[in-house]
Amino acid sequence: VTDIKGGSIIYHADTVAVGGEYTVSDEPFEVEANMNITIYSGSLTLPQFMLQTLVFHSSCSQNLFLKDRFGASQLVVFVNEQQGVSTCFFNATFTLNIASRPESIALARINSLVSTTNYGTFNFTDQVFDATIGPGQTLSPAPTFDVVIDLTVVTNNIVFTILSARNPVGNLCNGATDFLSFTTGLALPPNVPTRAPTGAPTRTPVPTPDPEFTSCEIQPIVDCDVTNGGGLLGCNNIGRPLDTRCLTGGLPRELEFIYRGGDCASSTTSQTFECTGDANLDEVWIVIVSESQNILWNRITTRGTFMDLRGVDDSMTVDIYPVLDTGSGFRPDTDNILQRMVFATNCTATSDLNLLDTFGALE
Repeated sequence: VTDIKGGSIIYHADTVAVGGEYTVSDEPFEVEANMNITIYSGSLTLPQFMLQTLVFHSSCSQNLFLKDRFGASQLVVFVNEQQGVSTCFFNATFTLNIASRPESIALARINSLVSTTNYGTFNFTDQVFDATIGPGQTLSPAPTFDVVIDLTVVTNNIVFTILSARNPVGNLCNGATDFLSFTTGLALPPNVPTRAPTGAPTRTPVPTPDPEFTSCEIQPIVDCDVTNGGGLLGCNNIGRPLDTRCLTGGLPRELEFIYRGGDCASSTTSQTFECTGDANLDEVWIVIVSESQNILWNRITTRGTFMDLRGVDDSMTVDIYPVLDTGSGFRPDTDNILQRMVFATNCTATSDLNLLDTFGALE
């Protein structure tokens, strides 16, 4: 699971079983407003093993409901500052307190202990068999079992427990059953999920103005937002970059490229790098992998797209393919690679990373 910019932020990368949970987070930061979920058939994250890829809007600016499904994944928990933890599930622990009444005159020796619930049957006979309890005493440790309660549906929870015990001469003890019942959950309204409500209706002026003679008024309101710069820039303080060359001697925290299209010979960088082929299609599939095998970008890319890459190390490999329509989805046409490049990405004089330098089809 990565941000929509193509894997620069990796929220989750691990094996998940059907029915298993996985967490998407970027502590201490909030997650990006859009996410890409790509599911592979195994641990090899290569295009030919891809089963499903999708992009969904992950912020609360659009309706987002517990139990919403996005392809093969379902939202069951979300956390934000305003609402705290909102979850479909509640982990409940049931404790079976087994006690002998103070007025008993003999020891109780347990034969069996079974709890039947709407979540299944829990048999503790092997754990408690032949344990003895004196008058007024309690069995220690008390048997427990855990269940997960779905809070998004109304559930009548039932726990029926049968205890069998005997006295020293073999007679069965009295009062050996217990019944617990309680209701959990709150049904979601029938229109969930739904679109945001429309605005209230407005009245037509009375009498209706004559469009031939009534003047109209219109006022343009133009907003300007800076889409990069980490929120530190506004349209009123955009200036020239202080540095155009990366020369710290270490690794950049982030690199941003644009897919321009082009061949190897048209590259303007002074770096000596590996490059073969020509990528000039308006829409391609680009896969970018770091030297440490971090997937930095893996998706359909149109000409002019900004690619914000995080997790960069000393070098990266860029493979550019045509996009293949399989009828059930899209994937890279790995049999007809357009361009492959390997170039250094550290901030040294050898790499000579400069703003506006081009590497084949990338700037």
